[in-house]
Amino acid sequence: MTTTTSDYGMVIAGKWVESESGARMDATSPASGETIGSVPKGTREDAQRAIAAANAAWREWAARSPFERAAAMERVAELIVERRDELARTLTLDQGKPLHAESYGEVDELVEYWRMAAADTTRLEGSMPPSVDASKRVLAYRVPRGVVGAITPWNWPYTMAAELMA
Repeated sequence: MTTTTSDYGMVIAGKWVESESGARMDATSPASGETIGSVPKGTREDAQRAIAAANAAWREWAARSPFERAAAMERVAELIVERRDELARTLTLDQGKPLHAESYGEVDELVEYWRMAAADTTRLEGSMPPSVDASKRVLAYRVPRGVVGAITPWNWPYTMAAELMA
């Protein structure tokens, strides 16, 4: 596999941005030690910007119907399928995973997480748990939870985050 280097940004508020500090760091292949690209070196301020942007986006997301949320998650799955080769190759370069034995499988699993979440979104229903007062009814229903922060293990960078986000 030929390695070409790329400079990547980070996404905050739906835009590719650099770190507030302007600092970058190299990403290297564990297999060869060669540089495969560079990424912004995020700061506490960058994390705070991302959290603020996610909180602002959450309100709009929560206001959408379950069917609109499902359609958006299906679109994420479609985009992953469209970029399957690129994502698998990037995973192999970054992780050292065998391309056909593991990387493609992880990308395919990633697609399924988003598709399952999309399907679940339209099937989630409220429930009526018992009340301590027989004259009252309690209705519980599911809504988007809000901003989620996840620190994932290095060996499953796509699927571990998708399990939580989707």
